[in-house]
Amino acid sequence: MRLSRLLAIFCLATASVTAAPAQTLKLLVWEEYLDPSVLKAFTKETGIKVVEDNFDDNEGLMAKTGTGKSGYDIVSPSDYAVQIMVRRKLLAELDHAALKNLKNLSPDFTDLYYNRGQKFAVPYTWGTSGLAYNKKKVKNPPASWADMFEVEKLQPLKGRISMLDDAREVAATALLALGLDPNTGKPGDLEKAAVLLRRQKPFLAKYDSASAEDSLASGETWLAQGFSGDIATAQAENPDIAYILPKEGVSFFVDNLCILQESKNKAAAHVLLDYLMRPEVALVSMNAMKFASTNKAIKAEEIDESLRSSAALMLPAREKRVLFMDPGQEMGDAFEALFNDLKN
Repeated sequence: MRLSRLLAIFCLATASVTAAPAQTLKLLVWEEYLDPSVLKAFTKETGIKVVEDNFDDNEGLMAKTGTGKSGYDIVSPSDYAVQIMVRRKLLAELDHAALKNLKNLSPDFTDLYYNRGQKFAVPYTWGTSGLAYNKKKVKNPPASWADMFEVEKLQPLKGRISMLDDAREVAATALLALGLDPNTGKPGDLEKAAVLLRRQKPFLAKYDSASAEDSLASGETWLAQGFSGDIATAQAENPDIAYILPKEGVSFFVDNLCILQESKNKAAAHVLLDYLMRPEVALVSMNAMKFASTNKAIKAEEIDESLRSSAALMLPAREKRVLFMDPGQEMGDAFEALFNDLKN
């Protein structure tokens, strides 16, 4: 089934392309965000070469592109990072006339707070960051973020726990456990969160975003804060991995495709964005990389059966969704300082 879909993509020749065949696009996107076969098929169809680099967190992405001289054309920031990059004038406005497949965007992801009218970003994937655990190893699994800061519950798992290597995500777990706003603008709230996070740290094996799923699947870690798509990958390798959405609420993120203002290849960049919004193309990356797509034209029956019941498609109740927002420079620095202190 999957092979037939890949062959179909390689045979597609429906796009009208005006970009010169010699053009090269440089992408800076999340690791395992796009299936490599999709980019190869795009090059075969259009003649436009694609070079992909990766980043581990939004702060790393913004650091690499903040000078406006990074050399990249397309990036994949999350919601609040789009807001920050727009404020810093790093993103180009999208030409909707060149994005005919933007019509495939699900209404759930149109006109989001950081992207009114889809002016600067094409929402491409969504997910959550919840808790995953090994059912054979964790006999008393957590049900809440508060459980992740209870010493008696952490002690049996000491050295087998990981949290994400991400300042906002880690701080959010403690803030939610305390009943505080993860988008807080109060330094005092962060100080309270820091108390919990310092209490938790001695029980952790590591802060890990890049390989959390591998550590879970292999049995190196037994309990991990993780991104839903990554946990779905671990579940495909190890059926003993379960995923929960803690009762206080969870980070609900939307990752986007954006064109940098500095790009010298904006026409070709629009061609790629439009291509990626074809349902048959989005489906390939969704099934392979296991992050849920924003594309409403994907048919449910075409989604891999294993993915339909995995962490990737666990949608929290609307009132339990936390979308991170731009905290402003001062609070942004405070989030980073808290996390750097934890890791050092």
